[in-house]
Amino acid sequence: MAPTPQAKGPPIKPEPATELAGFYSVQGKDGKNAYGGVVCVLQVRNTYIIQWALVDYSYVGVGMKQGDWLVIGWVLEGQKSDIKGCHLMKIQAGGKLAGTWIGLPGAGAPQPEEWTFLRPLPKGE
Repeated sequence: MAPTPQAKGPPIKPEPATELAGFYSVQGKDGKNAYGGVVCVLQVRNTYIIQWALVDYSYVGVGMKQGDWLVIGWVLEGQKSDIKGCHLMKIQAGGKLAGTWIGLPGAGAPQPEEWTFLRPLPKGE
């Protein structure tokens, strides 16, 4: 029987458990315009489904956690054309996430967005 190969490099450390699922208030900017609303985060294994509910529109994205970062891709369906973009959110203490997003067509420059935890999802979701 052949020996089992040994893994090289430092041992892999599991990521600390950080519960992200729940409802968040969201504040951000789109160019000079400020916006607000609610974000719902649902975790399915290692995947996060994020839904933004803003005053003028709502959209859904899919993300993954990488260390202290949540990376999200999304599409906002429009009447004339879709806007495609991504978020890069830093997971902070106290139920906050802060980061930037970018989308095209759009300003073509990172825009700020912050989430503040409101409450967990109802049991069973």
